[in-house]
Amino acid sequence: MSEKKKKQTKKADEKNKTQAEKQEVTKKSVDDKVANKKEVNNKKTTNKKKIADKKQVNKKESLKISGNKKSFWANANEMTRLIVVFLIVVGVFLVFYVITNFIKSGSSSSADSDDSVAVIQYDEILVGEILNQNRDMYYVLATLEDDPNLSLYVSYVGSYIASEDASKVYTVDLSSVFNNQFVADESDFDIDEVKDIKFKEATLLKVENEQITEYYEGKDEIVEILKELIG
Repeated sequence: MSEKKKKQTKKADEKNKTQAEKQEVTKKSVDDKVANKKEVNNKKTTNKKKIADKKQVNKKESLKISGNKKSFWANANEMTRLIVVFLIVVGVFLVFYVITNFIKSGSSSSADSDDSVAVIQYDEILVGEILNQNRDMYYVLATLEDDPNLSLYVSYVGSYIASEDASKVYTVDLSSVFNNQFVADESDFDIDEVKDIKFKEATLLKVENEQITEYYEGKDEIVEILKELIG
């Protein structure tokens, strides 16, 4: 083979080798790009998955928080209901307590009033009994039902009875059908027998040992002596 042909052959081989190397480099570059692209895609996929997982976790957390809030408000509402019920019960109890005390107070006042009436009724006697009470000394207040000063006498007598060492006081209703025959235009207390006694107006008698020892007629005299007795 001639020298020239050898050179051409060698040059062709080198050219082919260079082209092969270029193709190899090109192929490797393409492979690297494909690999890089796959890696990028994988990373994107991984990131998307992470984002999806994070969203799922956030959703679960959100649901959990929402559930906790609902539970909190449910508990709060339950507590509020319990407080309201408690306040209602306390309010009803207080109302009944006040009403009960009011009724008891009214009953007590009524009972006291009834007792006072009972005492007055117990102390009320007939004219025929003025001198025969089982006591050494006592007073007898004789009044007419229409006497405008009746409440005044009763008030002073009540104050006297409440004082210390008070003597017994009896009352006589001269307006009673059993006593009105002893009412006259002129009074008479200088008697031997009680059937002869006469009253012309309200009178306070002092009786000692079945005898009338003192008497006070009319408003001024009765009030004055009762004031002295009260002290």
